[in-house]
Amino acid sequence: EPMVLLLLLIGVLYSAMGAPEDAVTIFIVIFVLVMVEVYNEFRAKKTIQTLNTVSQPNTTVVREGREMDVPVDSVVPGDLIVMDGGKRVPADARVIESRGLAVDESSLTGEPVPVEKSAEPLGEVPLAERSNMLYSGTLVVRGLGRAVVVATGKETELGRITALARRERPPRTVLQMAMRDLTKWMVALAIAFSALVPFLGWLINGQDPQTMVLTALSLAFATIPEELPIIITMVLALGGYQLSKQNAVVKKLQAVESLGAVTVICTDKTGTLTENRLEVKEIWGPRRELLTLSSLANHARITFEGLAGDPTDVAVLEEASKEGIDVGGLRARERVLSERPFDSALRRMSVLVEGPAGRREIFKGSPEDVLGPCTHYLEDGAMVTLDEGSRAAFLARMEDMASRGFRVLGVAEGLDGKMVFAGMVGMFDPPRPEARTAIEAVEGAGIRPVMITGDHPLTARAVAHQVGLPVGRLALGNELDKMDEAALAEAIGTAGVFARTSPEQKLRIVKAFQARGDRVAVTGDGINDAPALMAADIGVAMGQGGTDVARESADVVLRDNNFNTIVQAIREGRKLFANLTKGVRYYLACKVALIAVTMTAVVL
Repeated sequence: EPMVLLLLLIGVLYSAMGAPEDAVTIFIVIFVLVMVEVYNEFRAKKTIQTLNTVSQPNTTVVREGREMDVPVDSVVPGDLIVMDGGKRVPADARVIESRGLAVDESSLTGEPVPVEKSAEPLGEVPLAERSNMLYSGTLVVRGLGRAVVVATGKETELGRITALARRERPPRTVLQMAMRDLTKWMVALAIAFSALVPFLGWLINGQDPQTMVLTALSLAFATIPEELPIIITMVLALGGYQLSKQNAVVKKLQAVESLGAVTVICTDKTGTLTENRLEVKEIWGPRRELLTLSSLANHARITFEGLAGDPTDVAVLEEASKEGIDVGGLRARERVLSERPFDSALRRMSVLVEGPAGRREIFKGSPEDVLGPCTHYLEDGAMVTLDEGSRAAFLARMEDMASRGFRVLGVAEGLDGKMVFAGMVGMFDPPRPEARTAIEAVEGAGIRPVMITGDHPLTARAVAHQVGLPVGRLALGNELDKMDEAALAEAIGTAGVFARTSPEQKLRIVKAFQARGDRVAVTGDGINDAPALMAADIGVAMGQGGTDVARESADVVLRDNNFNTIVQAIREGRKLFANLTKGVRYYLACKVALIAVTMTAVVL
């Protein structure tokens, strides 16, 4: 920082002039200032290290015709990797075999629903729709599969995004620019005094040149604001400490001041405005029967810690428990004999179960594909023939649920040689309870909230409405690629939600806001958020469940993942900036008095 460099220069000058006591004092001050910054960063890194997840050390590959476990860092392109539920994907790989394989890619795409994987070839499609690819760092939630590694390390999608983030540098803060200009101005003034006073003293009345040089240096030292770095560092350190008590870990002290200058918040959706979990919100059909069937065609596991597995299956079991269904007892009575994994062509899976009433097959999957082969449907416990009118009514209901951002699941069962449609279950990633209040507080403070997500546009719009975020125009990522800078500047002026965005598009949106003079805060928790977090004036990462890449790229890490904490942090930042402004003005007023007194003596 310019001020610290200035202090070093003053310390050297005092040493050269034979004032060791003053020089030692200045070097002690410099040491204290640096240690305050070092301690703050050390404390922040320790906190972040406790939040970082432990990476998977080994993975299963097929070499020389047999399966073996090898360290993740020894995987190379061409390796055949074996994936199953609970494993983290070690590299980018092309799927060649899938048996119900589903992967959680929310950290990469922002899509909270697991992606079903298949070996079918695809054309040019967005990242979130590449169902025949596995990506490094994502998590397999269920099923089995094999894939051929095509990229490792820096060549993976994760490596590419990380490299993109590292290339970005946040702009200088308002305070840094103001202090840089002030330092230049006061140093120039000090140099002017150092040159002008000896010259005028010698020229006008023949003063002793050595006396005049010492007088000029005294005036120069009176001009240089050597105490200013102390004031600024202490005020910022106090602000960082206050924020840490509110669950916001500040990695760099300058970030504290940046919070107070924010004019736009670009927020992620999944895990920031929402809870990053699925919850059953709507059921169409006989409720108890539908939940019973969905609980049997289900891979979620009941553990001591709670439910674990595919978020869709977990949501169904949670709702079944609320309905009073004893899932453990149900599974004991209705034993699963066989299973047909999810088929990407049929877009459904099925299980054959045997219970007190005999054998039956249960189907679960995409509503339109489950409904397609059905000949009957359940109504008041009875089978009713499925005619075109009722089929159209079911499809209309499904489209209505999807348009409101629901993840819709169709369920059917095979009875007496007939396929009977049981109904549909609508699930949603619920907004955080405090999100609406926080959005209102942000707008009340004159800050514009904008959602940037990799998720589906219908889901993004639905969440925005639920939390009270103004949608305005909804822009898609592929639309941004066709815009020049002028068109993008116009789009960010009216769009409140950007959906299906890639990391590069998020970065471009942030830079477009900065180009028009906005101070931008970016919030996120995924790998895809890292470049935007790094380039923003203030990057805010979610500590709980967020990725290591996002936390390393951010300036502030929230330990509680609470959007309201960001609002509190901005409030603290504004208060701190106001205090800092008052402190600097007071100091400069004192400095003007000191310069005036010294200057008066010189003039006389």
